[in-house]
Amino acid sequence: MRIASKLKRISLAFRGGLRLNNKNGLTGKKLDHVLTSSMYAMQDWAYLNSYETGLDDQQLEALVDHYWNIKDRHAGLEIINHLMKRNRSENLDALYVAYEIEDYPQYLKFKLYEDEEDIIKEYVKYFDRLKIIVPQLIEKEVFKEYAEVKKVQDSGWNLAQASFLIRSCYDLGYLQQQEVEALLERVYQELKTHCSTWQEYTASFILGREIDGWEHTNRIIWKAEKLLTDKRSPLSDKTHI
Repeated sequence: MRIASKLKRISLAFRGGLRLNNKNGLTGKKLDHVLTSSMYAMQDWAYLNSYETGLDDQQLEALVDHYWNIKDRHAGLEIINHLMKRNRSENLDALYVAYEIEDYPQYLKFKLYEDEEDIIKEYVKYFDRLKIIVPQLIEKEVFKEYAEVKKVQDSGWNLAQASFLIRSCYDLGYLQQQEVEALLERVYQELKTHCSTWQEYTASFILGREIDGWEHTNRIIWKAEKLLTDKRSPLSDKTHI
């Protein structure tokens, strides 16, 4: 990473990761739509309030090309649509119901809808992580009770990734602004099917990120608190999505 980028990250760290685009910042509903990426933006030190991420080419390449293996418009749209559709999976609903059932192996045997054994194993692995992670997040007061987990699921994580990928693909020239506006509105409407408030969104992001095996959960919890309460944050005066 270049020295300038390192210095920028150090500066942002002292400010809690809040980074705003003062030239092309959005307002109104367009701002709400782009805020579906806000937790991912906080994580990657990107702009919170614009279509542009503010990341340099090296950072965009690391995210889009190396991590997601996206090299063109078609691949980008494919991943973005997959992340949006994931929130309507009957298999995920089955997992969150099974969490409260004592004889969950038998329940999952009949409720998981897939023909391929490898996919079933992946869902079971997800469920095993859920059983470990949920009590930890309740202890950390990310959630008060399991009913909250069951409502939001990992929608915030999936849709924050989709939203931030839309913005990143825009920076790379894969998507035009009109497409970005339409896609971000779709993500926003999808988020509302699980989350009613921005606090639920941040909690859902933390849950999904943890299930995916990412570390530094306490740091992300702190960033979520900054995003929701810091007076410089676009979310500080918002409650409901």
